[in-house]
Amino acid sequence: MYLHTCHRPHSPERSAEHPGRTDRTVRRGNRCLTVDLHCHAFVTEVEQLVKDRPEKQAEPAMQRRVMGVASAEYNRTTMLPAAAPKLTNLELRLRDMDEMGVDIQVISPTSVQHYYWADPDLAREIVRTTNDKIAESCAKHPDRLLALGNVALQHPELSIEQLDHCVGELGMRGVEISTAVNGLELDDPRFAPFWRAPRSSGAWSSSILSGRL
Repeated sequence: MYLHTCHRPHSPERSAEHPGRTDRTVRRGNRCLTVDLHCHAFVTEVEQLVKDRPEKQAEPAMQRRVMGVASAEYNRTTMLPAAAPKLTNLELRLRDMDEMGVDIQVISPTSVQHYYWADPDLAREIVRTTNDKIAESCAKHPDRLLALGNVALQHPELSIEQLDHCVGELGMRGVEISTAVNGLELDDPRFAPFWRAPRSSGAWSSSILSGRL
């Protein structure tokens, strides 16, 4: 899939100067589309799975320590209440897209719901719930919404199964992962099984790279 950027599409003359460079404009028929790739969904059902876990209950104190009391309090009382409806209400999302002139959103999980501290059993439930709910929402408006899923990268072998399921069975276009997992960089040897695993679903390569929406 080609990406629409804030810059003007490359002209034929400029493309001729750089053989192999592709035009980054997404098209449907003869119409150019505006695609927003940085869009999240918050899955409320996941919160029910983690609400009693000590790691979840420790989040407020951790946020105050990391970002400062004032910032944490602003997020709790102002930012999050304003953002929550946009992350959970499908009709509001579509209305906002129309007002902003966005044709397609690629929806991914919110980063706060990766929950990389989860044990294998809980991680399996978190990822299954997240991916099912996002896929369900996108299936209601397939011409407007595309999906990225979640994987439990802290458990590399499990994450391989989850990747194949969300792409091969749920029709997602890929997954979103964090820049670090429990303090480990993504090139840590522990994650090598995930990076080298064959992608059993043909959709893994074709949906992202072929230029098809």
